[in-house]
Amino acid sequence: MDCSRSGSGFPKNPAGAHSYVVPILQGHFQSATFDLGNDTENGDPQVIEYAVISRRSRDRAGLRYQRRGIDDDAHVANFVETEGLVRAARMGSDNVFSYLQIRGSIPLFWSQPGLALKPPPKLDRSVEDALAPARQHFQSCSRTCTSDGQPSPVMCVNLVEKGGREGVVGSGFDELVEMVGEEDIKIVQWTKRTRTRYENISKLVDQLERTFEAQGFFWVRDGQVMARHTLFFVTHERTLTSKYKDRTNVVQSAFARCVMNRQLQAIALVKPTDIEADMVFNDVWANNGDAVSRA
Repeated sequence: MDCSRSGSGFPKNPAGAHSYVVPILQGHFQSATFDLGNDTENGDPQVIEYAVISRRSRDRAGLRYQRRGIDDDAHVANFVETEGLVRAARMGSDNVFSYLQIRGSIPLFWSQPGLALKPPPKLDRSVEDALAPARQHFQSCSRTCTSDGQPSPVMCVNLVEKGGREGVVGSGFDELVEMVGEEDIKIVQWTKRTRTRYENISKLVDQLERTFEAQGFFWVRDGQVMARHTLFFVTHERTLTSKYKDRTNVVQSAFARCVMNRQLQAIALVKPTDIEADMVFNDVWANNGDAVSRA
């Protein structure tokens, strides 16, 4: 059957056969609710609906150790958009919030060959060779979810060590970002060897306080757009992460929690501090990390 591509990227047949094609999403979805107590306005229970949806790119998908880095078409391995959704009724209005983050492999030509449990990474081509596709990759990230097609600033969170086994990739990425030379592309380093340790991730959130203020979030109230994203985080994965200790997911969940608190404060709701809210939020993100890192 001769098929052409529709605007959505799915096969389309002039006779209408595309109506039988079911779009499939590779990733993860989970929704849950938690209670903030009674609304001070009317005494009704203040129930918050929360959901996380992760969408993995079909380009350059593959097993963790068998698919790494970027290709000549600017696709990075295991590229995933993760969106946190919050819905809350407040003073007769329906509020829906969205916060989007991106994760993916370091945009260099690198691999982890061998059959060892944790094979050391190696560069397959020079950093200079990765410059053109990496620049295209960052430009694509900067246009994610923009309504007018104008680029948004991108903050890269580098989880890869600059020394040791990961050094060849970690230091190469710093060099690459400097070579790209875009003012709207910033990088922050976060590894176990820096001041912001894994156990003290709140320090990283505090370090990026002004960035969170500048980036904003998407907000619709009763069908009217109230606010939009102005900056996006791209978290670059570690090379030696086990599925039971997915640091990329830990960092993203901390960012999501910080932004969710801001979203609730925007409609004059206090941030959730009770055990139920913590359990719901942590469960949703833990399951997301397991699902995304398993592939």
